[in-house]
Amino acid sequence: MGTETNQVKWVGVRLAAGENGLPVLPYQLATANEPGAQVSVGTTVTTILAANANRLACIIKNMSPTTVYIKLGSGATIISFELEEGDVIGTDVYTGIITGIVASGSATISVIEV
Repeated sequence: MGTETNQVKWVGVRLAAGENGLPVLPYQLATANEPGAQVSVGTTVTTILAANANRLACIIKNMSPTTVYIKLGSGATIISFELEEGDVIGTDVYTGIITGIVASGSATISVIEV
């Protein structure tokens, strides 16, 4: 028999695109009690995830009432992607640095990277 040309490489669910084209997950994936790193984000740019060429995917959830501004790259600003309390974003294509900042105070982010 010949080789199959239409083999399935992966199966997934297409997520609704949020602001800036980042997928917004429609359900809770991470809580403070589940595995994952807790990152405190303040008024100076904070690295949420370092660049990782081996990253398959990551999920980021804002655990605090303070809005966190997320950038897929270095140098997040208060005009970056807004992640409000309870919001969850994820990516399975981006392997670079992810940074965050808040306008005032601080916030806790839960991060899972695979």
